[in-house]
Amino acid sequence: MALVVDGDSDSTAKSAEYLSNVAKGESLFLVTSAGHMRRAMGALRKRSLNPIPAPTDYKLPRLLRHSSWTTSPAHLQASDLAVHEYVAIIWYLLTGRI
Repeated sequence: MALVVDGDSDSTAKSAEYLSNVAKGESLFLVTSAGHMRRAMGALRKRSLNPIPAPTDYKLPRLLRHSSWTTSPAHLQASDLAVHEYVAIIWYLLTGRI
């Protein structure tokens, strides 16, 4: 088993293309942020890869009672990341990347 880090691709689609050449049909652990996992999994599955999700960088606390419902710069940043991912998922669906 080898550790492969793709630091050269500048998009999820290009990373999926790179990994399809490296993994050659073998299962792989996909380590990425939890908010990005859905799009990354879709892009890898579109390339007939078998990714095993290993999400990181969760933006929400594990327990709802530990969350804050007031506004803050961190909440604005999380909203920005969420909108970015939803728009990107729609784009990937429209362009056939997932």
